[in-house]
Amino acid sequence: MDATVETISKTLGIKKSELIENGMQAYLKNEKRRLNSEIIDIFSKYDVDSLEEFDEKINKGKLGETETFDDFTRLDHLLDRRDKIDSLLREI
Repeated sequence: MDATVETISKTLGIKKSELIENGMQAYLKNEKRRLNSEIIDIFSKYDVDSLEEFDEKINKGKLGETETFDDFTRLDHLLDRRDKIDSLLREI
């Protein structure tokens, strides 16, 4: 990868700051799409629409805690990361 921000900026005739901002937005939006896909997969697997509903099904015994632990903690992490990305996107 030989292209630099400087080279791309000059070649396309856009400000470096604009290029960097657009690149950050594109990265964050792409990462959010990837996270959403993984979140939807877990929601679908357990037929839930939220972490709270997932937790409720576990507490009511409809889902086993041991069998769902990895997915539950993964989902919690994914949702937290998505919230952080949303916050960053609002700042840009």
